[in-house]
Amino acid sequence: MDSVLRARHADIIDEHYYNSPKWFLQNATRYDHYDSNGPKIFVGEYAAQSDRIGSLKNLNNLQTALVEAAFMTGIERNADVAVMASYAPLFAHITEWQWTPDLIWFDNSGNYVTPQLLCAAAF
Repeated sequence: MDSVLRARHADIIDEHYYNSPKWFLQNATRYDHYDSNGPKIFVGEYAAQSDRIGSLKNLNNLQTALVEAAFMTGIERNADVAVMASYAPLFAHITEWQWTPDLIWFDNSGNYVTPQLLCAAAF
């Protein structure tokens, strides 16, 4: 799909990544070689999967936070190409959710910080 969008001279391409921690580390330099004159990139969804892709056992933990932070450094370093990024899913109610991991968990009286939110705040 990426090649089709580039051939059509799309202004921006929406990329989604739900992969293993290893993938995020290996792709910390992903945008270093993108053509800065080509379409801009919106990393519309990304989240490291601690168990397996699509598993309800995926957790926000220190390992996933660190590899996502490494990936984010590549996004920030190449802000001329990767112009936007958003963690996904963002919010989840602690008793009613359908996807993991999520960045911010909440209930009817408060919210719960994940390691990912702490790492993002450090930047």
